Amino acid sequence: MKKRLGQGGAGERDGIGMAIEAVKKYFESWGMADRVREFDVSSATVELAAQALGCQPCRIAKTLSFLVDGQAVLIVAAGDAKIDNPKYKARFGTKAKMLTPQEAEEEADYVLDILDGQELTFPVAFDWESIPGDEARTDGLDGETLTRCAAAFCRRVEAAGYRPAVYFNQTQGYLRYDLRELTDFELWLAEYDAVPDFYYHFDLWQYAHTGRVDGIRGDVDLDLAF
Repeated sequence: MKKRLGQGGAGERDGIGMAIEAVKKYFESWGMADRVREFDVSSATVELAAQALGCQPCRIAKTLSFLVDGQAVLIVAAGDAKIDNPKYKARFGTKAKMLTPQEAEEEADYVLDILDGQELTFPVAFDWESIPGDEARTDGLDGETLTRCAAAFCRRVEAAGYRPAVYFNQTQGYLRYDLRELTDFELWLAEYDAVPDFYYHFDLWQYAHTGRVDGIRGDVDLDLAF
């Protein structure tokens, strides 16, 4: 039986292992590989990270994402710190503008306009992914903001009469999203294996991305709904 969020921690997982190994390799180049900490619980937000470490939120370093002339700017700050708007404007020449859930709602509106009331059998999903080899203004989006964007998208879709879902892989599920804030929506896991071992509950499982379906050329995603 899969666990709902809040019922326990996650053990070692392939998706997490790959991400952590990449971090260790980078830190190793700076002689800091031994400073990487791994936990059996989520550390996606400042509060969760502080709980995992047993420290005050102010001891956690968080990354804030802003837009400056259409480009993403990342600022690392103490977990309880807020942006000083006058200093920000003096440095960047503009008011602080974070990537907000409002933009996720605009994305949902775009999807709903295309659907134009068409009936669907399966959910309309929020799918946030990085863009290898390219730059996007959503790169470096912190887990808390990403979670709020996903929730805002899903609520907009739900209000239009559709079933909303959040699509993610293991690394995102463990390290980026705070899935406790998304339990009102269907969760769609991408894990390409014979048997999924994601620790928490999910409603749909994408088990392959190189499938074959008669009448369709090329690779096809294959999924199961529970």
